[in-house]
Amino acid sequence: MKKIIGFSLLALLIIVVIAFLPLTWELVAVGDIWRETGVKPEIGIKGGHVYLLNLGFHYARSSEKRITALPESVGQLRELETLDLSGNKLTSLPECVWNLKKLKILDIGYANEMGQKEFKIYRNGFTSLPDGIGNLTNLRSLRIGGNKIGSIPPGVFRLGNLETIVAGDCGLTELPEEVGNLTNLQFLILAKNGLTALPESVKNLKKLKWLDLSYNKFETMPDCIGEFKNMQWLDLTDNKLSALPDSMRDMKKLGFLSVAGNRFTSVPDCVWGMTDLWHFGFNRNMITSLPDKFDSFPRLFNFYVGENKLDSVPPSVWELKELEHALLNGNKLTSLPENIGDAKAMKSLFLQKNMLTSLPESIGNMKDLEVLDISDNKLTALPESISGITNLKALRLEGNDIKDKN
Repeated sequence: MKKIIGFSLLALLIIVVIAFLPLTWELVAVGDIWRETGVKPEIGIKGGHVYLLNLGFHYARSSEKRITALPESVGQLRELETLDLSGNKLTSLPECVWNLKKLKILDIGYANEMGQKEFKIYRNGFTSLPDGIGNLTNLRSLRIGGNKIGSIPPGVFRLGNLETIVAGDCGLTELPEEVGNLTNLQFLILAKNGLTALPESVKNLKKLKWLDLSYNKFETMPDCIGEFKNMQWLDLTDNKLSALPDSMRDMKKLGFLSVAGNRFTSVPDCVWGMTDLWHFGFNRNMITSLPDKFDSFPRLFNFYVGENKLDSVPPSVWELKELEHALLNGNKLTSLPENIGDAKAMKSLFLQKNMLTSLPESIGNMKDLEVLDISDNKLTALPESISGITNLKALRLEGNDIKDKN
C-alpha cells in the first residue's frame, strides 16, 4: 500500500514539474532579458505562461533606462500576447519576434511625459519594419507612432484581425489600397504625416469608429468617407480643407468632429445631419456666420469656434442643455444675446480678444461656471449678476477698461 501511495505521489510530482516546466523556462528567459537590458520587465502570467512583457518607457519611468536592443531570448516567450517596447531607443527587433504567433498587442511607438518645464516625447528609432510582421496573424493592436518608417510594410495589410493602428508621425505620404483588407479595423491614427489623399478601398473599413487624420495635407475628403456609419470620432485638425462631402451627413453616430485650423468659410451642410455630435470643433478657420440650427445637436458638450470672423452667435447655441465649454475667443463679437444665461450647464466660457462692450445680466444664471475669460475686449463695467456665480475659480479681465473690478 505504501509503495502504491509513494508511486502516486511521485507521479503527481512529475506531472506538476512537467506542467510548470514551460513557465520555468519562460521565467529564465525573462531573467535573461532583465540582465541584458538592465531593465526589470513587468510581466503577466496566466495559464502557466508569460503572456505580457512590458519594457515600455512608462513602466521603466526613467530616460536612463531606455533600451537599445531586445535580446533574442524574447523568442522563448511563445505564449506572449502583449509586448510593450514604447519610448525606447530601438532601431530593430530580433527576427524571433515575428514568430510570436500568439501576439495580440505590439507597441514600439512613442511615449511622452510632462516634465517640470517641458513636455517630453521619447521615440524609438525604426526607419523600416520587415515584411515578417505579417506573420503575426493574431495581432489586434499595432502601435508604431513616432518612427520615421516612411511607409507601412505590406505585411501589415495581411493582418486581418487588426483592430487598431497607431502610426502618427511616421513620415507617411500615402496609404496603399491594401488598407482596405483590414476589415476589422476600428481605430486608425495617422496624425502628423504628409498624407494628401485616402485610397478608395477605405470604404471597406465598415467597423471604423475612430479616425485621426490631423496635421496632414488633405485638401479634400473622398465621398466614400460617408460609408463610415459607425464612426464616432473624426479628427481633421490642421489640414487644408474648405469643404466636406455631403455623404458625411449619414455619419449619425459621430460624436467628435474637429476641423480646426483649416480653410472653412462656413459650416458644411452635411454637419447638420450629425445629430449625435457632442464636440463641434471649427476653431481657427475663416467662418463669418453660423446658422441658427444648433438644436440639431441636443448632446453638444463642446462648442469651439474661436479664431474665426464671427460677429454674432445664434440663440440656439445657448439653449443647449448639455453645453459646458464654449470657445469664442478671437472673433468680432460686439455683444452677446440675453438668452446666454439659458446655458446653465456652462463651466468654461472663453470670450477673450473680441470687441465686447457689455455683458448681459443673464450671464449670472450660469451658476456652474468655473472659468470666464473676457480679457482684451472693450468692457467698461461688469454685470452685477457675476458676483452670484459662486463656483467661479478663474476670471480674466485684463485688456479692458473696467473701473470697478470688485
